[in-house]
Amino acid sequence: KIVCWRWHDITCVECRRAVQYRPAKVGLNNTVVTIDGLMAYTKYRFEVHAENGVSGTSGVMDRFESITLKTNVAPPSQIQSIIQAASTETAMTIEWSEPTQPNGKILEYRIQFYRARDGPGMTAIIKVDGDVQSATVENLENGEEYVFQVQARTIAGYGKLSEPVTLRTSVNGAQAPLGSDQPVLIAAIAAAGGFVLVLFLFILVCVVWRRRNRKPPSDMDKLEYANGEVRLPGFVAPRVKTYI
Repeated sequence: KIVCWRWHDITCVECRRAVQYRPAKVGLNNTVVTIDGLMAYTKYRFEVHAENGVSGTSGVMDRFESITLKTNVAPPSQIQSIIQAASTETAMTIEWSEPTQPNGKILEYRIQFYRARDGPGMTAIIKVDGDVQSATVENLENGEEYVFQVQARTIAGYGKLSEPVTLRTSVNGAQAPLGSDQPVLIAAIAAAGGFVLVLFLFILVCVVWRRRNRKPPSDMDKLEYANGEVRLPGFVAPRVKTYI
C-alpha cells in the first residue's frame, strides 16, 4: 500500500482526498503506481508498505521505505484582489494580493489596462518585478474610468488574469472614487453608525416613557422613618415619642 504525506511548514499532514492513485492505493500486486491531484511546487513524502497474510496479526510494526519529492513549478493561481491606493488627475497607483497558490517563485507581475470607453482593443501593458505588488500608471486622462487586470508569472508561465476592476482618476484635483473594495467598507461603517443611532433613540424613548408613567408617591411613601420613629405628615407631635 501507499501512504502519502504533504509537507506543511515543518510538519507533515496526510494528503487530501483529491489525490488519486492508479491502479490503487492499497492491495497492489505490482511495483508501479501513478499519483495524480498533487499540488504544484510542494514537497511530499511517500511511504511504500509491504504486507502479507499475517501482517495484521503479527504485532510487528509496519515495515516500509519512504521517499521525499517536490513537485514541479506551475503557473500561479488567479489574483483575487486589486485596489486603488492613490490617484491624481493623470496618474493612479494600484495594489494587488499575491496569488493564493504561487506554485513557484513569482518572477513578475503583468498589468494590463485600457480606458473603459475605448474597450479592450486599446489595451496597454506594464510589468513589475515579482517582489512588488503595486504599480503607478501615468499619462492617464482627467476623470476617466480605466479597467485593470493583473496576472503573475513563474518560470512555468503566466497564471490566469484577475477579474477586471474599473477605477477612475481624480477630477480637477478632487479625490477619485475609491476602489472596488472601499464601497463595502463605507457601507459597513454607515450601517454601524445607523445601529448606534437607533440604539440611542431607543434608550431615550425608554427613559422618557418611564418618567411619564412613574406612579406619584402616596402618603405612605412620604412617611419618615428614623430610629424606629414614625412621623405622620401634617401632625405635630407633642414632646412624646411614639414607638412601633
